[in-house]
Amino acid sequence: MATVGLTQAHWDLIRKLLEWLRSISKSGGGSVGDELFCCVLARPNECIYYLGDKSTFICPEGFYKHWWYCVEGTRTFVCGECTDNDFSCVGDNYACSIMWEEA
Repeated sequence: MATVGLTQAHWDLIRKLLEWLRSISKSGGGSVGDELFCCVLARPNECIYYLGDKSTFICPEGFYKHWWYCVEGTRTFVCGECTDNDFSCVGDNYACSIMWEEA
């Protein structure tokens, strides 16, 4: 990574800290697909209910769909989760997570 002021050792330390924080969190930690620094997902299991395009993912009953953009370098990704909180992507329970690259 070519980021001014941060060495590879810094990035490694940041990633290890994030992994540790995810491991002790109530939601279980983990991510879907390749790990993205800006797309921290709560569940390792992918939301499988979508038609054709992943952007059409739906959540199981009792869970709410949330999504946000994640930019790494020149690539834009969309991150999404199904959580029990209808106002925010931060909840006590997560059904699944999903991620895809924006075209």
